[in-house]
Amino acid sequence: MTINDILPVSLCLATEELFDARRFKTGFGDNINIREKDMKVGPRMTKLKRELNSMMTEQEFLKGYKVAILGNMDRILALAARYTNVDLREVEGVLDNGKAIMDKVIFAENFNDIAKLEPEFKAKVMLPVYSLFIKSMRSNKVSFL
Repeated sequence: MTINDILPVSLCLATEELFDARRFKTGFGDNINIREKDMKVGPRMTKLKRELNSMMTEQEFLKGYKVAILGNMDRILALAARYTNVDLREVEGVLDNGKAIMDKVIFAENFNDIAKLEPEFKAKVMLPVYSLFIKSMRSNKVSFL
């Protein structure tokens, strides 16, 4: 098994974290500020966190946040296509559902709108991609621990 093999699943996990927008906003920079107490980067991260959580500047961050999610999802859908030989119908479902979720992300007006999409992303994209990955590995006789 290579990194390339696990890339679709890894991207799904990273993207699911982004859909949890509330946790992202509240936990932003906590490692640097709380655990490491970095005096150089920490104050800058604190300033960014305040701006991220401010109603006045939230929209600036939202645009970039949406772009990050959309970029990951585009890559996930491209990688899911590699599983067409495993289960074509499931791949088509992932592609259709993924595009629908991407459309909802584009029209999200705030971080809460994005957070509401997490269960749908998990059920309709992430878990099916994981299932396709497992089926693919089994068909290639790759053993798991």
